[in-house]
Amino acid sequence: MLLLGFTCLHANCQTHGIEYEAVKLEDRAARKLVRSKRLEIDSLQSVINIAKNAMSIEDIDNRITNMEHVMQHETLPLKEEKQFIREIKQLKQLCEQLSSNMGSQDQIQQALNQREEVEERLKVCISHYCRAKYKAIQ
Repeated sequence: MLLLGFTCLHANCQTHGIEYEAVKLEDRAARKLVRSKRLEIDSLQSVINIAKNAMSIEDIDNRITNMEHVMQHETLPLKEEKQFIREIKQLKQLCEQLSSNMGSQDQIQQALNQREEVEERLKVCISHYCRAKYKAIQ
């Protein structure tokens, strides 16, 4: 009788051990999928940021051009003109900072051309990431 109880207990332990190992493997696979999706999302966000920075630089350049035009063709009080000069200097520094973080001109143009496609891929990746993360939690 005692031997039969130990045998059943041993069989239960083996069954649960096998189930545990299977669940552990599924968990590892889900976590690996979550990590890969996170890397893919980071990569796509990087491309989108390059495109946004390029657009920001273009906007800043337009603002600088407009301010310089106003200074050249309109009569401004000295105080206001000095303020324009300071602001132009700050905007140019900001442009330099943004452009130094962006990469080559080819990368920038490619990012601008692919922005919509990348944004759609990012949405899909985020939904896959959320599903994978939900699976990993369960």
